Amino acid sequence: MGGAAIMCGHAGLRAGAGTVRLVTPAANRLAVHTSLPEALFTDRDSGDLAEVASQAMALVAGPGIGTDASAQRALGEMLAAVGAPRLLDADALTLLSRDPSLFPERLRTRTLLTPHPGEVARLLGIDIEQVTDDP
Repeated sequence: MGGAAIMCGHAGLRAGAGTVRLVTPAANRLAVHTSLPEALFTDRDSGDLAEVASQAMALVAGPGIGTDASAQRALGEMLAAVGAPRLLDADALTLLSRDPSLFPERLRTRTLLTPHPGEVARLLGIDIEQVTDDP
């Protein structure tokens, strides 16, 4: 568990981020601390996500956050609080496809979505063949 979050954390550090904080389920704590000891860990269900997100200089949301109701709540809290640029991928795109209200108009600037064809299809509510036939 936690592989996607850890990979994302490594990318942040290699890109030059001074501080990387991974928000992921508590079950991933040991994997994060073992694989990426220099990263800060925050339990996705901790309740202080708005404060964490409001202090971020950039937010990458999706890899490792999960797709359950708790993940949806966590993503909503972070997106509502963050003013920094955002990149949404993986589980965040799945959550957005289920609940577009997580992505209000005010977030549509300074946000990058990085979907693969299956995620594009879910976001648009169309068949994947339509995406792959006419990207």
